[in-house]
Amino acid sequence: EDVEEDTFFSNLPLKTPVLRELYLDSIFFPVNAPQLRVLEVTNEERIYRGMFDASHSTSVVLSALRNSPLLELLTLEGTRAFDSDDMAITTEDRQRPLQLPHLRRVRLKDESNDFGLFSIIHVPTEVDVDLEIGSCTPESYFPATFTAMNRHLRHDLYDTLAVFEEQDDGGTHMNIIMRSSSSGRGRYDQQGTPEFKLDAFIELDHKLTAPEIIALLIPHINVFNIRFLDLVEIGNLAGGDQIQTASE
Repeated sequence: EDVEEDTFFSNLPLKTPVLRELYLDSIFFPVNAPQLRVLEVTNEERIYRGMFDASHSTSVVLSALRNSPLLELLTLEGTRAFDSDDMAITTEDRQRPLQLPHLRRVRLKDESNDFGLFSIIHVPTEVDVDLEIGSCTPESYFPATFTAMNRHLRHDLYDTLAVFEEQDDGGTHMNIIMRSSSSGRGRYDQQGTPEFKLDAFIELDHKLTAPEIIALLIPHINVFNIRFLDLVEIGNLAGGDQIQTASE
């Protein structure tokens, strides 16, 4: 039986001068909407759609962002965009970052993504960042992610670091949260005071202890600004391990 070809990307350019919000599920196309405030693109692979061709992801997303200078809320799920080796990301893209000064919240969720988006766009430091990575090895994925998020991780308001793991039917999820101690936002709240949140699904053979994860994170944060440290149910914290913060 023949499997239908992928239909996520469509050659259906959208040009609308007054569109404010755009929500797309399992379909995406070039967008030119200069008044756009909300862009949400989700893609869930389905067997009947055949293989997902991600070769156009980065260029189409970049085009939409370039044409949406007033964008405030951005969600990309399952688009497989912005891989570090993606040929759609040019040297000029990296040298002259795209400006999105009004962006307030970014949510990126993908099976495999080094979040290279943040190396080619310039957004406010105080933007709310929510990242979710599929199956990965922390020692390979975390450094690239932290490097891309360096400006946001060093936010002056971030004085609280939480590192914890959660179990579900699929396995282990590693969570890293940077936030302000004055925030009244709950751990699972989707809105509130801006914070940095990373949820990564960890392969069984690549679990790290809390000190090992923090060692990968330290070069990218203002460690002497951390006054509250929250470590919950993660690996084994050996008696000889030491974590130095401003609160000591």
